[in-house]
Amino acid sequence: TGQTISQTWDGTRTGGVIVAPEGNYRFDMTATRNGQNVASSSATTALDLTPPTAAINQPTSGADTFGAVAITGDAFDPNLHFQDYLLEFGIGSNPLTYASIGTVQTTPVTGGALGTWTTNDFGPSEPVPNGGYQIRLTVNDRAGNIARVTRQVNVDNLVVGQVVSSRTTLNTFLAETAQIGFSLNKPANVTLKIY
Repeated sequence: TGQTISQTWDGTRTGGVIVAPEGNYRFDMTATRNGQNVASSSATTALDLTPPTAAINQPTSGADTFGAVAITGDAFDPNLHFQDYLLEFGIGSNPLTYASIGTVQTTPVTGGALGTWTTNDFGPSEPVPNGGYQIRLTVNDRAGNIARVTRQVNVDNLVVGQVVSSRTTLNTFLAETAQIGFSLNKPANVTLKIY
């Protein structure tokens, strides 16, 4: 009489001991009155116990990285229940926290580009200081299964600080000279071009 009733299924067979095999299941509901079927309806659900696939192919473990780091690999679900993936990075080999590399992605990837980590934008400061980092890939499926992999890398950017000139105008007839200054965060060969 106008009631909504729900029934819970936890993915186990009768008796609640053995988990049913993965796959698609249909629920058929039949209402009877006075011994006769008067209404029926059905719904479907998928039982998915398999985690999605997560893999980082590039950069390789222990790689020295710099600039825009292309991250490639896999983020998909073999049961076609893919939900999303996220790339993150943390400091050191056992990070306490992680920062996102881009946003959550909702398109699965198989052996392709997962994202780009900008460790150096060639400005006067480093967005990501040099040192050891862990890249983490987390993939989720719609059943709540999670797969997570990590990759250790070293960020090794060469940063040229702001180039400055001691003079804004120069008169060679007066034997004037200009001092060009810059800074580097580590040893390198430098070429100065004047146009």
